Amino acid sequence: MPFPHAPSTSSPHSSDPLLDPTMLHNLSESSRTEILVQKLSLAVASNPDVDVRDASNIVDSFITRSVEDILALLSDPSLLVSEWDLEKRANMHLPFHQSSLGTPVNQDSSPAALPTDANGDAATGDPAPAPSGGGGISVPNYNTETEEYIEMLISKPESERKKKLGCKLFPLIKGMGYKDSTKLTVWILDHMGQDVRTLAYTLNDPAKLTQIIHEAQESITTARAA
Repeated sequence: MPFPHAPSTSSPHSSDPLLDPTMLHNLSESSRTEILVQKLSLAVASNPDVDVRDASNIVDSFITRSVEDILALLSDPSLLVSEWDLEKRANMHLPFHQSSLGTPVNQDSSPAALPTDANGDAATGDPAPAPSGGGGISVPNYNTETEEYIEMLISKPESERKKKLGCKLFPLIKGMGYKDSTKLTVWILDHMGQDVRTLAYTLNDPAKLTQIIHEAQESITTARAA
């Protein structure tokens, strides 16, 4: 059920033309989703009361709500926090916590789990140890929903697989405040697009994502200087 939308003349988003409800409704679904994902990512990154480790999964959940509900979240930081906590509690049953580099925790420990949305294309598979990624990036041992997301990606042609990964990766990089988000996204997809498992887990781990972004920045800077 939609929550009430209290009018606010002081909202920091009220003067943003990209968040005009009429304009958003007139956009294509893909364009509207891209704008709202970016705005939600920025709002989450700037709100100290939000645990950004859950960003990818919870933003994916928020983006399925109505435009009016999303605008209400963007205009009210306290509402964003309360709805974020509700969404996080809904995922408390997940056994893995990715707050550190690939460290699984027990079912009864901290509930801040980090599932990855399987986009409705869930595939089953037997648990198997995940290999280490390139560039010294380790991968968490196993997460059922992330593995289902990986299976879905692997079943797609390379171009579609990169597109799906890019749609998740770009708003995360932009939301973390990095410039040249497009170039960084392209570099990561070009250099890690074949390592689907590492990249899929990295989408839910800001620490590892930051490490990879720094590698991309160094490589791009070196290429420019050459």
